[in-house]
Amino acid sequence: MEENYEIRAGYRIGEFELCTTSEQFFKQGNRIAIEPQLFSLLHLLVANRANIVSREQIESVVWAGRPATDESIRAAIKKLRDLLGDNARAPLFIKTIPKQGYKWLASVEKITAPSLEQKQQRKGFKPVLIVLMMAVLGLLLWIFSPKHIPEAAPQSTIERLTTLSGSEIFADYNKVSQQLVFLHRESNISAQQLYIKDLITNEIQRLSWDDKHYTDSFWSPDGKQLVFTSGFGLKVKHFIASFDENRNVTNVTPFAITANTPKYILGWQIDQSGLWLADEVTNPTPHSIYRFDFNTQNIEPVSLPNVSGRGDYYAAQSKNGERIAILREVENNQSSLIIVDLISNDVIANHLLPFTANRMVWLFDDSGVIISNFFGQAATFKMANNGFAFDIELPPNAIDIYASCGERCLILREHNGDYLDLKEVPQPKLNQVNESETPHLFNTRILKKTGAQDLPLYVGERKALVYASLEANQFALTLLNNNNQEQDIVAFDTPEGLSAIAASFDGNRIAGVVDGRLFIVNDIHSIKTAHPPKFVSKALERLENPVWHEDNTHLYLAHYVGNSPAIIKLNTQTNERSRVIDGFVSFKKHSDNKSAVAIDPSLMAWHLTKQDGQWQKVNALGKVHSANVHRWDYFDDVFYYTKLEQRVGLLCQRTLKAQTSVDAEQCTAIGKNMFRLNFDIQPNDSTLVMVESLSAQSDIIRLTW
Repeated sequence: MEENYEIRAGYRIGEFELCTTSEQFFKQGNRIAIEPQLFSLLHLLVANRANIVSREQIESVVWAGRPATDESIRAAIKKLRDLLGDNARAPLFIKTIPKQGYKWLASVEKITAPSLEQKQQRKGFKPVLIVLMMAVLGLLLWIFSPKHIPEAAPQSTIERLTTLSGSEIFADYNKVSQQLVFLHRESNISAQQLYIKDLITNEIQRLSWDDKHYTDSFWSPDGKQLVFTSGFGLKVKHFIASFDENRNVTNVTPFAITANTPKYILGWQIDQSGLWLADEVTNPTPHSIYRFDFNTQNIEPVSLPNVSGRGDYYAAQSKNGERIAILREVENNQSSLIIVDLISNDVIANHLLPFTANRMVWLFDDSGVIISNFFGQAATFKMANNGFAFDIELPPNAIDIYASCGERCLILREHNGDYLDLKEVPQPKLNQVNESETPHLFNTRILKKTGAQDLPLYVGERKALVYASLEANQFALTLLNNNNQEQDIVAFDTPEGLSAIAASFDGNRIAGVVDGRLFIVNDIHSIKTAHPPKFVSKALERLENPVWHEDNTHLYLAHYVGNSPAIIKLNTQTNERSRVIDGFVSFKKHSDNKSAVAIDPSLMAWHLTKQDGQWQKVNALGKVHSANVHRWDYFDDVFYYTKLEQRVGLLCQRTLKAQTSVDAEQCTAIGKNMFRLNFDIQPNDSTLVMVESLSAQSDIIRLTW
């Protein structure tokens, strides 16, 4: 049999071949169409695989020196990843190096064309060549016949459905009535109000005209009724508004959801006999999904997860009513998609999510679902493929997909990217009242740092800060030094997973936790280029809530064995560990080494003292809203913590007077409509830095492609 010598000169990358002589790309021997610009980009990355390829190199080679925007380069990288079947969150081929460029990861084998002598030994060369030429000619005639000319690839189009000044927070779309209901607030201290938009006439109407806070608004499947919620906490109330054929409100009917623990509304059941409900985040875990019946007022659980995580937190029923899709947090930072057949009650899909999702909608034809989140990540799960695909590219700053409005149509939210910042204020003295007429003047910095996101932390005893930042889709830890200069010190592939950071007392080291793994950064003031974190713990173990010891060598951490937590002390130089106390998920001790505050899994805070070398409980300090070390602090006999009440952020404190005495809780408001309550107090007890929620401009958009 004749040997095949059609080996292409260039590179072999697994099942792919890159032919540099003909500028062709092959997969398993089959040619794949590739744009010349993408071929040039791929060749550049492969040829320079030992190095990071910078944006400037890409602009010089691929764009031939012409100016190229960051968006166009990112779009080209995205197309190349799609061609290779790569995933930016878990790359096998191309890795983004934040603020530096891109790095080729896959193994490459250089290949050369066969020698001239081998070519001359081929049998029947001329007849084969003639046959090939005739075949090519026929193929060209077929391709360029009018009916076979390929259509241009569809371009995505963004239609802005709302343009009000302020923020649109949520939307629900009804295909039957072609109406949109959305929540809007004018500023970050305003209550959310109800609005509707007729997508046929483009008329927007405001529905609510009071100072109540509205949430959970959903159209009934027939588009004639609207369910919504108003108020906070114990004052929350539920209503159904009815509309006539002219879409005017005709009636508003209150109804009660009577349950042992608070529930929130996820949407209507397709037959309109009731609603789907979920547990509020403050309820005991694991959470479930419930079916609420209007006639009987009964609440029936449809899921009973047995997991260590939060449990079921979101659900959506298919448009044909046959299935329900559920998002379930199985354990910390790990969630699954579960699809249940409502007729047979069989589980027909159970897959781990590729990222943490907080939204989910069914595809227009019920063939699967789309998951999304606040960070602009989106993925499609199709039951026929039984897996997730990253086949939807959202525009910059587009987040939270609310509805599928057609085969290639989505309704989602787009913001201006500027919704968080850092704020420094004088440390509140909650037990002091200024009765003097003299104004209270105190120096604090106006930080206003572009991209500042979360986890603000004082470093050392001066002004330096470390915080999480997100700029141009690059997530990093940023150091603001004592000279007010910024430098990224750690770069991350995704904004997900980073739960806590801690600064050593000398201000030279940072410890952090990503998805339960510990990393440490040394000599942070000497770093010139940010690199990915170097983990010092195993991938399969779970650590949380790092806190440095005064010796700048040891760390206190929560260590989980199964679902059982314990506080351990870790030597960061030798990796030796010792157990401190069992049954707690967060721990901070006083500088005198005689007392401490710790938080247990139920979020009860405890005052501890050391007796005979062992930490013992003294008394309970009350429940907190979070055990994360950025949400509480303890020094100078004062226990500080933040909580959210009726959309108002509060900084609270309790003074630990004596071994068995604790002052009553004192709280002061630190902001309205806050959704991140992380803070840090400067060691000299003079200032406090926290996350500030800005009144970002955001709109509801319709994306088609």
